[in-house]
Amino acid sequence: MHDRDKDTALVELAKDGFNVAQFISWSPGVQRHSAIRGFPLDHPFDDVRALLEVVGSVNLRTWRHDRLEGCPFIYGVDKAPMAHARIEHFGHEGYRVIANETIDVNDGGVSGVTHGDVTEFAPNSTPRCVEEGDAARLPTVVAWGMLHDVYGTIAPIPIGSAAARYEWSVHPQAVGYHQRRHVIWQRTDADPPPCGGEVGPWPNAFSRFIGDKAYGLMVASRLGAMVPRTRVITRGGLVFAFGPRPGRREDDDIRPWWRTCPRVREPGRHPTWHGYETDPIAMLGRLNSDVASVLIQEPIPAEYSGAASWRPGEPVLIEGVEGEGEDYMLGQEAPTELPGAVVEQVERVVQGFRHAIESGEIEWVRGSHGVVVVVQLHSRVPDSMYREVEESWKRVHPGGGIRAVRSAAEAAQREGVGVALTRPVGRTSHMAQILDRAEVPWGVSTAQTLEASGEGVTLR
Repeated sequence: MHDRDKDTALVELAKDGFNVAQFISWSPGVQRHSAIRGFPLDHPFDDVRALLEVVGSVNLRTWRHDRLEGCPFIYGVDKAPMAHARIEHFGHEGYRVIANETIDVNDGGVSGVTHGDVTEFAPNSTPRCVEEGDAARLPTVVAWGMLHDVYGTIAPIPIGSAAARYEWSVHPQAVGYHQRRHVIWQRTDADPPPCGGEVGPWPNAFSRFIGDKAYGLMVASRLGAMVPRTRVITRGGLVFAFGPRPGRREDDDIRPWWRTCPRVREPGRHPTWHGYETDPIAMLGRLNSDVASVLIQEPIPAEYSGAASWRPGEPVLIEGVEGEGEDYMLGQEAPTELPGAVVEQVERVVQGFRHAIESGEIEWVRGSHGVVVVVQLHSRVPDSMYREVEESWKRVHPGGGIRAVRSAAEAAQREGVGVALTRPVGRTSHMAQILDRAEVPWGVSTAQTLEASGEGVTLR
């Protein structure tokens, strides 16, 4: 359908079963098309009042034969006399006009574009978000699987079809002519996109919207990895769940893990707690605006736990410990030698990600059921800054905790030196992640001269 027939294309979409925003369109002085719930397609109406009575507010979109883009657009007209006057004015200027229902872009939904195996989308925006460089970019089957997890909507378009480009939006409530949680705004014929199948990097607009950990885990799940059953409560009021429902035995620990989920990853900064020792309502009230959501996860009885990272052209780095891995990730327990079978299992999980994510890292648990479960997935791993220790470096004892290492990294950045940890920690632990992300060279040294520090024990 030619771009100049935008309204005809919308009616054709509605006839094909796609949900479109309710609308009436006009050529100068003449109604062209309509799609208003409760009436047949192209039912004639006297003026825009019929649409306003149903939807309350309309947007006015215009175009001409000699000017298809960049034409006047008015958002959110809710008074019939004003809408009627504007439509008449545009008609006198030679424009065709579509008056469509106003659907709030800030209602908690997302908008985007699907073209073949590439889908991009962002919250609080229109499909033009794909031109702004901050949209989530995912394989189409992964993207619509995630949107189903969050909004319960089923992909309204043919998955994998490269013959057409679809602009769409998804909402928490039913909207449009057919009353569904998605709307198709435009379908155009187009050549297939140049590439597909890769997971774009994050953070992006949608990962910040639901939280970095939630986004990574949803990607992991849709790429085929086992993840914990996870419930998500976002600041915006979205509540959703993903991951398999666990079978429970009478002797299982059912106390959930509560994990704060920042908009952007900050290793070791935000609290995690287990069970009911902490009042979750009180804890939630103390969280700052950097936290996008809270995850409530089913516990996994751990035989082994750890982390793994991969970078282009490098072998996979896999580390861990026996049992729970919290102390390992916080740098309070050094990695131990893992059984070969466990290493092989984790490597197979990583290989399942490498085709779609160029560099990344996971936190993993090998449960008592013998399955490796991914509990975090992150992309864009910085280069490892692990080096041989130099004499001038700041020496820090890991016993001082994450805050001590973070403070040492900031001081080392200012002074242009590295950080020497005086006890081994994992190269995939939070301490290592903090130093790598800060681009501070670091290593392990056993030469120790103790000095008191407000952040713990510092060694010079």
